[in-house]
Amino acid sequence: LRNLRKLSLQNNRILELELNAFRGLRSLTSLRLDKNQIKMLKPYQFEDLNKLTSIRLSVNNIDIIKNNTFIGMTNLMSLDFQTNIISEIESD
Repeated sequence: LRNLRKLSLQNNRILELELNAFRGLRSLTSLRLDKNQIKMLKPYQFEDLNKLTSIRLSVNNIDIIKNNTFIGMTNLMSLDFQTNIISEIESD
């Protein structure tokens, strides 16, 4: 899967993302996690995805975004959080 560029996991009832769920997918540019039931984004959740330009996290149950969740993602251009219940975004 080293050359995988797009990954669509929308509408799968995902509750939680394991910390290293995307490890090794270094060529990934687009990630769709919309229409799931994800509640929280953890630190370093997308650590290996430095080529990622777009993440869709809309229509989930995200209420907390932990500090350093998107660290090192220098190419990220689009981040979609529509229709969530975000109550806390941690900072340093």
